[in-house]
Amino acid sequence: MTAIERWKGLRIEGRRLCYRPPSPWWRRSTLRFEPEGLVIVNPDGSEELLSWSAPRGAWQVDVQRGGNSQQAGTKVEIGPSNATSLGEVVWARTVWLPSHWQAPPWDALPALVEHLRSTPAAASGLDVVERVRMLVGDLRTGGWRRPLPPTRPLLGDALDAFVAVSGVVEESGWRKHRGRPVRGEAVPDAGVLAALARRRLRPDVADRLTDDVLLAVVERHLDVGPWPFDRLLAP
Repeated sequence: MTAIERWKGLRIEGRRLCYRPPSPWWRRSTLRFEPEGLVIVNPDGSEELLSWSAPRGAWQVDVQRGGNSQQAGTKVEIGPSNATSLGEVVWARTVWLPSHWQAPPWDALPALVEHLRSTPAAASGLDVVERVRMLVGDLRTGGWRRPLPPTRPLLGDALDAFVAVSGVVEESGWRKHRGRPVRGEAVPDAGVLAALARRRLRPDVADRLTDDVLLAVVERHLDVGPWPFDRLLAP
């Protein structure tokens, strides 16, 4: 296996994209990406297929960042899910993939899963090893990391502009996974979004914010490093 075929636990094994969390425990669950869905490979060798076309509440992949009181790792949460009185989502079952030696691919892994669940053509691309190899290579180079998604200002006109622009960007239908778009997908028109955002501002704030300033806020929202998931699509 060449270096370009692996990144932070993601690797190509037997012409399939797999995730084997970097951990001192050899007997641990791993994940395999198939065109039909995500396969959980249990330590005893048994397998469980989670279909990409399953409803949203059926399952999801999330990550847990390590700290003083918790271990870093990846969670495959399987439904049905229920909400507590405090709004916290509780899943029926969780498959825990601990990570120690190296941080898991934080948002990249859940974002890839989200993309595959919403893009059947990309899921089909998992069957073409050349596309998978290019995807892992692009993730490894890290060109998608910059620019970062915009951060929320603390107060004042900057906060009002941020909230207004965030709202119109969300309503525009521009698809993002974990705060990032997918490379090659259409980007909304910045001028149109700026005009829509201005209508959401209080009159006094709108008077203080020039068109150029508001347009710059929109452009910053749109200028985010994109995921290279387009590699899974046919050229």
